[in-house]
Amino acid sequence: ILSREVRTGESVIHLSGIEQSLLYLLASRSGRVVSRDEILDAVWGTDFVAESNIVDRHIRTLRIKLQNDYRHPRFIATVPGQGYRFIPTFSNSGWSGEGDPGHCPPGLQWSIPPAASRLRAIQ
Repeated sequence: ILSREVRTGESVIHLSGIEQSLLYLLASRSGRVVSRDEILDAVWGTDFVAESNIVDRHIRTLRIKLQNDYRHPRFIATVPGQGYRFIPTFSNSGWSGEGDPGHCPPGLQWSIPPAASRLRAIQ
């Protein structure tokens, strides 16, 4: 994601660098579970000595910003004892193509449509 812009509806969600990296990491794994250790290594680096709940705290703040309730996750699910998983739901409804489902607009766009709004990352 080049611009690392995240939107819900027409509003831009302002994320810290760590939150952006965390969201991108989870989304890039295509719905697979990412362990806390994998998150620590990818976001903070292999030499980082972390507090025991640093990943959980950043996931919590990311969920708050995304308005994602952990009890009924729309974007980030907790997999007990394993880690976290991004819940991918793709839509091309935001693309400004010619209406052809095979048409690929300049730059890749993915969006995750929740009940009333859209979370969208644009490349």
